Amino acid sequence: MTPAFVDPHTHIFPPKDRANEFSQRAVKTYEQIAAEGGGILSSVKACRESTEEELYAVNERNVKRFIELGTLTLEMKSGYGLDLENELRQLRVINKLKKKYAKQIEIIPTFMGAHAYPPEFKGREDEYIELIRE
Repeated sequence: MTPAFVDPHTHIFPPKDRANEFSQRAVKTYEQIAAEGGGILSSVKACRESTEEELYAVNERNVKRFIELGTLTLEMKSGYGLDLENELRQLRVINKLKKKYAKQIEIIPTFMGAHAYPPEFKGREDEYIELIRE
């Protein structure tokens, strides 16, 4: 028995909504959506272009909603930065939320730096994996 909801797979959200992509999945493959500018790399672009304050505002709204709906444990991943600066920025936002809402929800930050290959490593994916490994 679980006394509250546990969300074991949540990403920090960029200030760009990708909800329109979900309806496209009924008629297009994920690869087709990505080729048209959607998918993970569209979230990477949105995160990289946002400020830390914008990331915080979007994700604070989401955390409040999780609390309202009865979630008491939330694992929140980075992964839409795909470079050191942006992954650390996402993790800072997650940690700020964790501290602010510690009495209402347990937020467990997770580094997910190899969520996808960043565009600047296209054709050099092995180098990116080595960078993450190091």
